[in-house]
Amino acid sequence: RGVAHASFIAADAEDGIDAAARQLEAAVPGASDRDQMVVVVDPPRTGLNPGARRALIELGPRRLVYVSCDCATQARDLREITEAGYVVRNVT
Repeated sequence: RGVAHASFIAADAEDGIDAAARQLEAAVPGASDRDQMVVVVDPPRTGLNPGARRALIELGPRRLVYVSCDCATQARDLREITEAGYVVRNVT
């Protein structure tokens, strides 16, 4: 569907989103181009911890997909993420 190249990294957000970004940059030079980056997070029921939320915001991907099984923690996390400039486009 028009995707010439994609790379996937599975990492524990609590251990460091920036470490996953470094791993991605090493695997795919130029992957740190934030205009092309899409990040998918699927945290535990407790949601993203404060450090993970800050790291995600600092990483600054073009698009963020947040998968959650707990609406309360997702709302808490999205409050901080939207305050940083992201816009919620869809909740299903």
